Amino acid sequence: MFNKLSLMLKSLRLTAVLPVVFVGACAAGGEGQGANYFADKNRMQIGAELIVDAVAGAEMYGVEMFSDGSDRAFYGKAHSNAKNIDKMGFPLPRIPQKVRVIWRSIYKPLWSKTGGITFDGPLAGDYTIPVAPRIPEAVLEDVRRNGGALRIKFRLKPDGVMLGWDIQRSGAYVFEYTMAGGDFLDTRY
Repeated sequence: MFNKLSLMLKSLRLTAVLPVVFVGACAAGGEGQGANYFADKNRMQIGAELIVDAVAGAEMYGVEMFSDGSDRAFYGKAHSNAKNIDKMGFPLPRIPQKVRVIWRSIYKPLWSKTGGITFDGPLAGDYTIPVAPRIPEAVLEDVRRNGGALRIKFRLKPDGVMLGWDIQRSGAYVFEYTMAGGDFLDTRY
């Protein structure tokens, strides 16, 4: 009886340790990216949200966003304006160094060769803005230390793109927003 109990306790200890070993191995290897996979200070080790809208009165069609020179859009929207606010989990594994945002003057969807939808028509806006270099390290460190979600916000306007950020945390029945920064500070959404 004692041997069975001892064996059960050893197996329980082993199952308690395995997840820690597995997570540690994943962190060290980083999905085949090498030892520096998690050393990148802009790597999404934190929860993040992407928010996209436009200034009042502006109408953008076929909006697409590309990160760090990629030719594959990480965000696409048929129509963007001040009332049409897009909120979603950040779709990239890291905060991009720069983002290219384009939109068109008309809505003309096309099926791409990969099966998704792209947009065609005359470009009305084509802007590349720095993102990661503008977000202070103190903001990222605050999220890592105190939790919450980093919100990266793009606001389109006819003559460019504004970048904003803040940290969203759950409060008593409401969300609290701190460390707002960038080209606009509003946290209304």
